[in-house]
Amino acid sequence: MAKENPPKIFRDPVHSFIQVDRNTLLKIIDTREFQRLRRIRQLGFTPFTYHGGEHTRFAHSLGVFHLFTKVTERLEQLGEPLDGNAIMVGSLAALLHDVGHGPFSHALETIITPREHTDWTVDAIISEESSINKVLREMDQNLPTEVASVIQGSFENATVVHAISSQFDVDRMDYLLRDSLATGTSYGNFDLDRVLIALQTHGNFC
Repeated sequence: MAKENPPKIFRDPVHSFIQVDRNTLLKIIDTREFQRLRRIRQLGFTPFTYHGGEHTRFAHSLGVFHLFTKVTERLEQLGEPLDGNAIMVGSLAALLHDVGHGPFSHALETIITPREHTDWTVDAIISEESSINKVLREMDQNLPTEVASVIQGSFENATVVHAISSQFDVDRMDYLLRDSLATGTSYGNFDLDRVLIALQTHGNFC
């Protein structure tokens, strides 16, 4: 029997250790579009005021993926687990949600171009010219469309959509903690473990 590859482990300043499956998600991380996020600052012009805020969209995206994993574990504890496809699509959407970001974060988003970063993100996922799209289609021909639909808010499982983009989602959970840590401020600090353990569902919302 062939031995499965162990997960790739990233050492993260916010979440300690982040584990990523080598056979699926790591292939996405290794694409040129995702690796580009290592050069995109999370906070745009903020480092001119808070010089520690030099962290990247790459680190943030890994954190969002990690927190989505934590949410799926909590849903299983509640007896309302997501099915395998929803977990995979949601995990990929969490990882890729910011892949369309340009330099300087949101500050110049509609000045340099009239398009928003979510439009570029969807393009990176569904365009057959992108490395991300190629990897997704190798897994499943339907994956690009499904992952893009989470970003667009139209995925069939509303719990996945709300977990990634809502009033208090895994995206916000990560950047509040990450930005506070990097800038040396306390504005965004909160008890993450308490939030996760108190998580409940109401209909299609979590």
